[in-house]
Amino acid sequence: MRTDEFRVVEVDGGGLAVRDVVDVARGDAGARLADGVDDRMEGSRRVVVDAVERGAVMYGITTGFGALADTHIGRTDIERLQVSLLRSHAAGVGEPLPDDVVRGLLLLRARTLAAGFSGVRVELPRRLLHLLDRGLLPVVP
Repeated sequence: MRTDEFRVVEVDGGGLAVRDVVDVARGDAGARLADGVDDRMEGSRRVVVDAVERGAVMYGITTGFGALADTHIGRTDIERLQVSLLRSHAAGVGEPLPDDVVRGLLLLRARTLAAGFSGVRVELPRRLLHLLDRGLLPVVP
């Protein structure tokens, strides 16, 4: 799928019309981050970085998860915690979802991250949309 050959859905972190999600999922439209998303996401990212630098307590960033929420994670282990989180969610069972469903999920994940409340770098939703645009889809059971 090439965004220059299709209608392009602007992903700004706000709501998406059902028609937009369906069109992107079916490959009838492309998607890109809207202008202005970078600044909002950078502000959220800065909150996380500043909190880590100050040693503030932030659930799941400087603490463990669930029953380990009261466990402090030192600065040197923060990256390892995040990698462990990704690995713990990187497996699934069952038949793979159809490609159109996976495309819709990638669009919705990019939209959620673009809202600017996750503290992630803008490169993440941008890369998700780039992969979507190129038809490079993960296998999602």
